[in-house]
Amino acid sequence: MSKQEHTSEKTSRKQVTALHKKLVQKFYVEAGDRVLDYGGGKWDLGVEYFAKNDVVSKVFDPYNRSLPENFEACKWAANGVDHILLANVLNVIKEAEVRADVIRDVSYFKVPVYVIVHPGDNDGIGKKSRDGWQEHRDLKSYMEEIQEALGKDWFIVHEYGFLALKPYPKKED
Repeated sequence: MSKQEHTSEKTSRKQVTALHKKLVQKFYVEAGDRVLDYGGGKWDLGVEYFAKNDVVSKVFDPYNRSLPENFEACKWAANGVDHILLANVLNVIKEAEVRADVIRDVSYFKVPVYVIVHPGDNDGIGKKSRDGWQEHRDLKSYMEEIQEALGKDWFIVHEYGFLALKPYPKKED
């Protein structure tokens, strides 16, 4: 895996993201679902929000969770997840190859992946921020690099202000 010049450690925000809320409001996640929040930060507000809606969620975050916490999240996810979130993750990574590694990591599970980014000032010029890095790009500008990282077995839908990355159904022989 490629290395980040600017870690994402200080980019964690104490909030329930818009993505968490939209997924519940639009019925993308439902009671009983299992969700891995990849890069979910240091707080459990998203986990708690999902729990109020009977959705089970765990956070994996190499910069804001301990090795044992991340190990437990991976072990839990290995037993199956229904959805994966990338909420405000890609926009704080400077290197395209690291963003591609993240996309490939989550695609391993072959379940829908939901992506939202904070566009910053949306001028398309990435720069160092007070807390690390900010790409300053809108959501649609990530679609090509995401599709390239995923390959032809996945498709991307832009809806309700987020991207839904979904594997094509397997063809029956």
